[in-house]
Amino acid sequence: MKTFLFLLALVVFAPSHEALAQARDADTHFFHPGFRDLPEELELARKGGKLGLAIMFEAEDCPPCKRMKRDILSQAQVQDYYRKHFRVVSIDFNGDQEVVDPAGKTWTEKRYAGKEGVGIRGTPSFLFLDLQGREMTRNYGEIRSVDIFMKLGAYVVSGAWREKDLRSNPGAR
Repeated sequence: MKTFLFLLALVVFAPSHEALAQARDADTHFFHPGFRDLPEELELARKGGKLGLAIMFEAEDCPPCKRMKRDILSQAQVQDYYRKHFRVVSIDFNGDQEVVDPAGKTWTEKRYAGKEGVGIRGTPSFLFLDLQGREMTRNYGEIRSVDIFMKLGAYVVSGAWREKDLRSNPGAR
């Protein structure tokens, strides 16, 4: 009986093969290898036929960042969609590495992320830049479902950001 209950629990609680097949490492399959040189990233986006950059501001000890990477950014459909439309890079919200902004100014990652730079308030946050380095939209905070994260991407890809502010679209969060 114990063996039967154990096997039953394995079947009921184990992830499906489809879910396992769809999950891929976010660092490898969601993000492009980044140079922290945004003019260079924009040029690569332009050459790749992308709309611009999707920049994730994250922090090493950020539980919501880790959850998003594990549950959302690891999904093949998310990775394929975002990489089709954007050059996707990550910037460490607390980092000391140099980053070059679209205008060519050099900052530390944390200064670029902060009030003096683009004004990111916390992690995880996403900033979308067009091919000229101008902001299209941004999203603050953890997104907890694949569907909502896909809607965020579609909001930018469709150009809806030109017509309606993301903050006035409660379905996007």
